[in-house]
Amino acid sequence: MTSEQSLAASAGVPPPPSPAPQEAATPSPLPGIRSPFDRILSANHTFILPPQALRRGLVSRGDRARLRRFLLKLAHVEPVRVGFLGGSITRGHGASRPGATDFAARFSEWILALSPGAVLSVGAVPASSSRYHELCMGHHLQADNDLVVVELGINDGAVPYSELHQAHERVVRRLLAGSSRPALVEAFFYEFREATLPWGPPPPLFGATGADALGVLAQYYGLPFVSFRNAAWRGVQGNVTGLQARDLLLGDRMHPTDRGSHVMLDLLVGLMREEASALGSSEPWGEADEAVLAEALPSPMFKDNEDGGGKGVCFTDERARVLVDGNGTSGFEWVDEARAGQTPKWGFVGRAANDTLELELDTTTPLSAEAAAKPDAAVNVGMLYLQSYEKMGRAEWTCVAGCTCKTTTLDGLTARRVSETAVNSKRVSAHESCRMRLRIVPYVNVTQEPKFKYVGVAVSTGF
Repeated sequence: MTSEQSLAASAGVPPPPSPAPQEAATPSPLPGIRSPFDRILSANHTFILPPQALRRGLVSRGDRARLRRFLLKLAHVEPVRVGFLGGSITRGHGASRPGATDFAARFSEWILALSPGAVLSVGAVPASSSRYHELCMGHHLQADNDLVVVELGINDGAVPYSELHQAHERVVRRLLAGSSRPALVEAFFYEFREATLPWGPPPPLFGATGADALGVLAQYYGLPFVSFRNAAWRGVQGNVTGLQARDLLLGDRMHPTDRGSHVMLDLLVGLMREEASALGSSEPWGEADEAVLAEALPSPMFKDNEDGGGKGVCFTDERARVLVDGNGTSGFEWVDEARAGQTPKWGFVGRAANDTLELELDTTTPLSAEAAAKPDAAVNVGMLYLQSYEKMGRAEWTCVAGCTCKTTTLDGLTARRVSETAVNSKRVSAHESCRMRLRIVPYVNVTQEPKFKYVGVAVSTGF
């Protein structure tokens, strides 16, 4: 039994199968292929990035062991499970054919060509940050992945080491601690536009991204990460044909075109090829890899930022709609605010002061029967709502029947020039019929439209 398997067994978790030790000259399982890793190196792909741009974009290979284990399985035609966690870019916004020409779809094609039995899942939710995904990623992303590509660098904001970045760490920790101990790759896209911070002068354009701070987090956990900015910067600034901003990005300078998605595809394929080349030549799988796999997660980089790891349930889309009580709701309407051709953005929208929405849910859901029966039983409830930089208002959130909680105010207006699903969490007593109310309240001495959008709710023991 390997050290990794012993560690997993002591924790009561079935360990993932450990790869058999590989020699540099491992015979190929397929006729006509000299080494199994040659399959990865020769898999069909056309790079559009010049070699030097590709090298700039491959920022770090991390501590490599988890990625190397994934590539061992891929090289030997073993079934693999690959997931994508992200926002609108991963969902395909900006691509001419979302689900076909975006980076996640095209990297999936590359994986399937090497492992036809691969199981793929895209846990991408437009306008979502790590605060959303720490509550709801289990609702969107399959479990037991061998590889997860995380694309949240833009959505988690340009303010370094913010609360969103702390949530990003909790997402990373939860993924890394999964029973399959997957490889994680941070795929950082970039907005080619200026950013403002709540303190000090605005950063230079090259530094106008929170991805640099998230890159520090990636280094802390030994994660490989790739950078769209680093790969494309000189081409964009030098107006290089095929690598100009208009070639790579939509007018918003954030969502990639098909060609921009190809840049990220180049980086991911390039990362896989680099590691496959090392595995098949000078750095075969060995005891050092086993030792890294056996290591426990370090303590959190941010103080007191342990992932609660609790059980929970997330209600969005139709599952969020059915919680709403029509008798207690006035002024709010169920609408899809997505533009034509985009992923639906359903939610209940109110547009006037005192518009009211009531919802009822079972807050004992994540608790055992024994825990729910305790008189002081309580859970964490996260309200999901739209936050944007204009034409948004506030809502008062109260518990009105069955359960109890502190009254809080949810602000739909943000200084960030983004529209995304925000999360506000608080303790709520456990009850099978917990009735909560959202009521739009006006700003004081501020002329502002009072629009408020309820997106969903999450109930958990752990966030």
